[in-house]
Amino acid sequence: MMTFAMHEKGLYLLLLEVHGLLQVGKLGTLLFDGWYVYVGSAQGPGGLKRLQRHFDYRQRSHPPMRWHVDALLAAGALRDAIVGVTTDRLECGLADAVSETLTPAFKGFGSSDCGCATHLFSAASAGEAREASWRAVVSLGFAATSGRVTGSKSDQNVVERL
Repeated sequence: MMTFAMHEKGLYLLLLEVHGLLQVGKLGTLLFDGWYVYVGSAQGPGGLKRLQRHFDYRQRSHPPMRWHVDALLAAGALRDAIVGVTTDRLECGLADAVSETLTPAFKGFGSSDCGCATHLFSAASAGEAREASWRAVVSLGFAATSGRVTGSKSDQNVVERL
Protein backbone atom coordinates (compact mmCIF):
# COMPACT_ATOMS: atom_id res chain seq x y z
CA MET A 1 0.00 0.00 0.00
CA MET A 2 1.22 3.49 -0.85
CA THR A 3 -0.06 6.77 0.54
CA PHE A 4 0.36 10.07 -1.25
CA ALA A 5 -1.04 13.56 -0.99
CA MET A 6 -3.73 14.18 -3.59
CA HIS A 7 -2.04 17.40 -4.71
CA GLU A 8 1.27 15.64 -5.44
CA LYS A 9 2.35 15.43 -9.06
CA GLY A 10 2.91 12.13 -10.79
CA LEU A 11 2.06 9.83 -13.63
CA TYR A 12 0.14 6.64 -14.07
CA LEU A 13 -0.76 3.77 -16.31
CA LEU A 14 -4.36 2.60 -16.41
CA LEU A 15 -5.03 -1.03 -17.32
CA LEU A 16 -8.44 -1.26 -18.93
CA GLU A 17 -10.61 -3.92 -20.49
CA VAL A 18 -12.83 -2.42 -23.20
CA HIS A 19 -15.11 -3.94 -25.85
CA GLY A 20 -17.30 -2.23 -28.43
CA LEU A 21 -17.61 0.75 -30.73
CA LEU A 22 -16.97 4.02 -28.91
CA GLN A 23 -17.18 7.64 -29.94
CA VAL A 24 -13.88 9.24 -28.88
CA GLY A 25 -13.95 13.00 -29.39
CA LYS A 26 -12.48 14.19 -32.69
CA LEU A 27 -10.91 10.75 -33.26
CA GLY A 28 -14.38 9.48 -34.22
CA THR A 29 -15.88 6.03 -33.71
CA LEU A 30 -13.28 3.44 -32.76
CA LEU A 31 -13.56 -0.32 -32.23
CA PHE A 32 -12.13 -1.61 -28.96
CA ASP A 33 -11.78 -5.30 -28.20
CA GLY A 34 -9.58 -6.35 -25.32
CA TRP A 35 -6.94 -5.01 -22.96
CA TYR A 36 -5.41 -1.56 -23.13
CA VAL A 37 -2.77 0.44 -21.28
CA TYR A 38 -3.27 4.19 -21.08
CA VAL A 39 -0.35 6.41 -20.05
CA GLY A 40 -1.44 9.53 -18.18
CA SER A 41 0.06 12.48 -16.40
CA ALA A 42 -0.99 14.18 -13.18
CA GLN A 43 1.24 17.24 -13.45
CA GLY A 44 -1.59 19.80 -13.32
CA PRO A 45 -2.80 21.74 -10.28
CA GLY A 46 -4.97 18.85 -9.04
CA GLY A 47 -2.05 16.43 -9.14
CA LEU A 48 -2.88 12.79 -8.47
CA LYS A 49 -6.45 13.72 -7.52
CA ARG A 50 -7.10 13.01 -11.22
CA LEU A 51 -6.77 9.30 -10.45
CA GLN A 52 -9.69 9.44 -8.02
CA ARG A 53 -11.76 10.95 -10.84
CA HIS A 54 -10.78 8.08 -13.13
CA PHE A 55 -11.74 5.41 -10.58
CA ASP A 56 -15.02 7.14 -9.71
CA TYR A 57 -15.96 8.00 -13.30
CA ARG A 58 -18.65 5.35 -13.82
CA GLN A 59 -20.25 6.00 -10.43
CA ARG A 60 -21.16 9.58 -11.34
CA SER A 61 -24.30 10.21 -13.34
CA HIS A 62 -23.59 11.68 -16.77
CA PRO A 63 -20.06 12.93 -16.04
CA PRO A 64 -18.57 15.30 -18.61
CA MET A 65 -16.09 13.82 -21.08
CA ARG A 66 -12.94 15.94 -20.90
CA TRP A 67 -10.28 13.56 -22.13
CA HIS A 68 -10.11 10.70 -24.64
CA VAL A 69 -9.72 8.22 -21.78
CA ASP A 70 -13.15 9.21 -20.43
CA ALA A 71 -14.78 7.23 -23.28
CA LEU A 72 -12.93 4.12 -22.11
CA LEU A 73 -13.79 4.75 -18.47
CA ALA A 74 -17.48 5.15 -19.36
CA ALA A 75 -17.76 1.97 -21.41
CA GLY A 76 -14.98 -0.30 -20.17
CA ALA A 77 -13.60 -1.64 -16.92
CA LEU A 78 -10.66 -0.02 -15.14
CA ARG A 79 -8.89 -3.10 -13.80
CA ASP A 80 -5.70 -1.68 -12.30
CA ALA A 81 -3.49 1.38 -12.08
CA ILE A 82 0.24 1.81 -11.68
CA VAL A 83 0.96 5.10 -9.95
CA GLY A 84 4.20 7.00 -9.44
CA VAL A 85 4.80 10.24 -7.56
CA THR A 86 7.20 12.48 -9.47
CA THR A 87 7.52 16.08 -10.56
CA ASP A 88 9.55 14.95 -13.59
CA ARG A 89 7.64 15.17 -16.85
CA LEU A 90 8.04 11.56 -17.89
CA GLU A 91 4.67 10.90 -19.54
CA CYS A 92 6.00 10.84 -23.11
CA GLY A 93 9.05 8.81 -22.09
CA LEU A 94 6.76 6.34 -20.36
CA ALA A 95 4.55 6.09 -23.46
CA ASP A 96 7.68 5.50 -25.56
CA ALA A 97 8.83 2.77 -23.16
CA VAL A 98 5.42 1.04 -23.30
CA SER A 99 5.54 1.18 -27.12
CA GLU A 100 8.66 -1.00 -27.07
CA THR A 101 6.48 -3.92 -25.95
CA LEU A 102 2.87 -3.15 -26.80
CA THR A 103 1.17 -2.12 -30.04
CA PRO A 104 -0.05 1.47 -30.36
CA ALA A 105 -3.85 1.31 -30.35
CA PHE A 106 -5.06 4.51 -32.05
CA LYS A 107 -3.05 7.41 -33.45
CA GLY A 108 -3.61 10.59 -31.45
CA PHE A 109 -5.34 8.93 -28.49
CA GLY A 110 -4.47 10.85 -25.33
CA SER A 111 -1.63 12.67 -27.03
CA SER A 112 -3.25 15.77 -28.49
CA ASP A 113 -1.12 17.99 -26.22
CA CYS A 114 2.27 16.48 -27.13
CA GLY A 115 4.21 15.07 -30.06
CA CYS A 116 3.62 11.39 -29.26
CA ALA A 117 1.81 9.15 -31.73
CA THR A 118 -0.46 7.85 -28.93
CA HIS A 119 -0.73 7.24 -25.20
CA LEU A 120 -2.94 4.14 -25.62
CA PHE A 121 -1.59 0.67 -26.31
CA SER A 122 -3.26 -2.68 -26.89
CA ALA A 123 -2.30 -5.89 -25.13
CA ALA A 124 -3.26 -9.50 -25.78
CA SER A 125 -4.05 -10.17 -22.12
CA ALA A 126 -4.14 -8.68 -18.63
CA GLY A 127 -0.79 -10.30 -17.91
CA GLU A 128 0.84 -8.78 -20.97
CA ALA A 129 -0.58 -5.35 -20.08
CA ARG A 130 0.80 -5.54 -16.51
CA GLU A 131 4.19 -6.90 -17.55
CA ALA A 132 4.71 -4.26 -20.25
CA SER A 133 3.60 -1.49 -17.89
CA TRP A 134 5.98 -2.52 -15.12
CA ARG A 135 8.83 -2.99 -17.59
CA ALA A 136 8.30 0.60 -18.77
CA VAL A 137 8.22 1.94 -15.19
CA VAL A 138 11.43 0.11 -14.29
CA SER A 139 13.16 1.33 -17.46
CA LEU A 140 12.56 4.95 -16.40
CA GLY A 141 13.65 4.26 -12.83
CA PHE A 142 10.86 5.89 -10.82
CA ALA A 143 9.11 4.42 -7.78
CA ALA A 144 5.55 3.24 -8.35
CA THR A 145 2.86 1.04 -6.89
CA SER A 146 -0.06 -0.84 -8.35
CA GLY A 147 -3.63 -0.78 -7.14
CA ARG A 148 -6.78 1.22 -6.75
CA VAL A 149 -7.25 4.69 -5.29
CA THR A 150 -9.54 4.03 -2.33
CA GLY A 151 -10.71 7.46 -1.32
CA SER A 152 -9.23 10.12 0.82
CA LYS A 153 -8.51 11.13 4.37
CA SER A 154 -7.80 14.82 4.64
CA ASP A 155 -5.57 15.40 1.63
CA GLN A 156 -4.24 11.82 1.45
CA ASN A 157 -5.21 9.13 -1.01
CA VAL A 158 -4.36 5.51 -0.51
CA VAL A 159 -3.48 3.09 -3.29
CA GLU A 160 -4.40 -0.43 -2.21
CA ARG A 161 -3.20 -3.45 -4.07
CA LEU A 162 -5.94 -5.21 -6.01
